[in-house]
Amino acid sequence: MLETPPLPLVIPSENGLPPDLCVLRQGAVLAGRDSTDTSLATKLDASMAYADALLAYYYSTAQDAVLEEHITVAMVNAAYFYQQLSQEMLQTAYVQGSKEAWAASGLYNKRCIGLLQFLVRSQIPRTTQLLSTVQMYMRCWALSQQLGVVILSLSKLKSQVCGGTGTGTGGTAEKYERLLEFQESDLKELSKSSVLYARLCIGCRDMCSQLANTELATASQYLARYLDTLTYTLLSLDAYKEGQCGLALGMLAAAIDSLSQGLVTRKQLKLIQDNVKLKDRLTSKIKEMKIEGKQLRSKFKKSKSPSASADLGGIYNKNALHPFLQSTLIDFIIPLIMLLQYRYQITNDKLFYQPVVKDSQELSKHRPQGKAPDANGIDWNFDGQHLTEASGGKIDYF
Repeated sequence: MLETPPLPLVIPSENGLPPDLCVLRQGAVLAGRDSTDTSLATKLDASMAYADALLAYYYSTAQDAVLEEHITVAMVNAAYFYQQLSQEMLQTAYVQGSKEAWAASGLYNKRCIGLLQFLVRSQIPRTTQLLSTVQMYMRCWALSQQLGVVILSLSKLKSQVCGGTGTGTGGTAEKYERLLEFQESDLKELSKSSVLYARLCIGCRDMCSQLANTELATASQYLARYLDTLTYTLLSLDAYKEGQCGLALGMLAAAIDSLSQGLVTRKQLKLIQDNVKLKDRLTSKIKEMKIEGKQLRSKFKKSKSPSASADLGGIYNKNALHPFLQSTLIDFIIPLIMLLQYRYQITNDKLFYQPVVKDSQELSKHRPQGKAPDANGIDWNFDGQHLTEASGGKIDYF
């Protein structure tokens, strides 16, 4: 889930195409326009119809470079629309906790990846530029597939902390107050899966490095910082469970340091860094943080122009963190960091008196090996007229 370069790709000119393909091409061009009047499903259908017709023409006539470019662009665009549908379902699943939405999101993403794998397997993009473009988006959307698992894990953790789902503002800060009253047994329960979730984050973080030399390099850096923030927050729970308060506080400090690298505004960072130990002031600051985040999201919805991005301090721009991931920071991750920091500090001051571990190398020693979920796409076949999903056994969507 990265802020990608402008998609869908521009469809090549119709020069040399027969009339029936020109008509389908026009439909695909219209589908690629940024129109709120056309559903993603309709855009996907237009792109797939064009890709089907192109493939039929390609295999029945001389296979040339012009057709290969048309096919590659059409199928990348179809994959993009599948990816957009996947993201819609993922956000619905996170907000509503819907199992059906989780499954649909995973299915759409696997179809997306599978289309690009079909292109590579069929050796259709023969030029270096076309093949590089396809491979870049394959890595990008494979990463999105794995991020779906991270978001699912985050949703489960949020349900444990807040006792339900949903991202509405009503009563949300009050839900987080539960953590201030947690017993040691409650925090131990919360930490049971934290290392596994952290390993998933680290696996995604490792994949970001595969995009270092692509157009997505800057966007992947912001995503890496998001994942570092979440990783250290999760690992702090395990450290606290083991009685290592100094290490747990150091991990939260590392998480906050990652946030400071372009993921939050200066005002938000100050709210996080304030060493607040009074419950009423802490919950007040969480509410203030959420108001600040809501104002930023409102500005983003009003305008996506470069000037608007500049007004937001570079947080919401094409190279920054995806707005949905940004919302999970404001909605849950940052309040959780603030509340854990409060709890760890109180416990350390009363019981352990441990120095905060600040050395980055020492903190890195406690990072486990990443775990990357299977991100293979669904197999597609071409039957001479249509692209169809290959039949198979049970599909693990996440």
